[in-house]
Amino acid sequence: MTIQEMEMALSEQTADNTSEVNISVLSMEEVLAKVPMPYQDLKDAFDPVKAKQLPPQQSYDHEIKIEGDRTKLPQSRVYPISNYKLQKLKEYLDENLKKGFISPSHTPYALPGLFVVKPNRSLRVCGDYRKLNAITKRKRYPIPLIEETLAKVTGCKYLTKLDVIAAFNKLRMHPNSEDYTTFITSMGAYKYHVLPFGLTNGPANYQHYMNDVLWDHLNNFCSAYLDDILIYSKTLKEHSQHIWGVLQKLIDAGLQVDIEKCKFHVQETSFLGVLLSTDGLRMDPKKVQVVVDWSTPTNLKQVQAFIGFRNFYRQFIKGFSKIVGPMLKLTQKGVIFQWTDTCQKSFKLLKQRVVTAPVLQHFD
Repeated sequence: MTIQEMEMALSEQTADNTSEVNISVLSMEEVLAKVPMPYQDLKDAFDPVKAKQLPPQQSYDHEIKIEGDRTKLPQSRVYPISNYKLQKLKEYLDENLKKGFISPSHTPYALPGLFVVKPNRSLRVCGDYRKLNAITKRKRYPIPLIEETLAKVTGCKYLTKLDVIAAFNKLRMHPNSEDYTTFITSMGAYKYHVLPFGLTNGPANYQHYMNDVLWDHLNNFCSAYLDDILIYSKTLKEHSQHIWGVLQKLIDAGLQVDIEKCKFHVQETSFLGVLLSTDGLRMDPKKVQVVVDWSTPTNLKQVQAFIGFRNFYRQFIKGFSKIVGPMLKLTQKGVIFQWTDTCQKSFKLLKQRVVTAPVLQHFD
């Protein structure tokens, strides 16, 4: 299960509690007040105004290559939404038209616009690109193995986590591919000039870009997993130098980090869905609580979501495969969904094992 799939599973569990879009807007002065003193001279790496600017076109522009029947390009209709979401849609369109991230589109094909509930309970506006993705040629570029990234921390005493602001939007769409991103709403059809959320090759292209941006430092003292950057060092002096080097690379690339999501000079931080410390790994209490509160599945989709979410943490759970077996049988082709007492026992036991999961030591 990928980080993105895990977030989607978490989103489904929190969707009913979503009441507003949470957007934090700080002035440059407020941002710098939160930046540790050694890095305040690198203010361009934290500038919230520059983070909203349309990036330049470059060799990393996202291109969509269609394979197969082009007549299968979707031609969607407008779907009704609540007044609340309509208001949020208007705000989104106004903001992104002003920034130049989107513009009106007049193509004969379009995808439905929709709202995705993020793990922090905010709403993300995006296009439903599933039909487009189905006829898009895949780009083969590896996403880093989580285990390898976490293993690099062995022997380090200081950690810093950086989060790139609106990461995908820092890449442009290739001019010949912008029309493919068209999404339709009750307020018109619009296409993206920046890489939107939801395109099949978006993560691979962005990972390629970030690897190149940080190439000189990658795997020496930092790791990049999409928009999350982890810096790890053995001494504080060394750590400050490493942070400075990474921030300078981000400035050179025109990237900014979200000071509200960054953690500097710590011994423990949330990274890639776990709590990572200089001592080892443990499950994030927030994710544990999601499992504790998870309702008993009533259909196949809910079972798949629960198993998938838990599969991400199987390294923490002794006997995971055996415990999850009764539920896993329900996902097999041709099996009629029937939630038995055995499934319920499996469900409860997996929850218990999550709550009591141990700290995993780093290995040399």
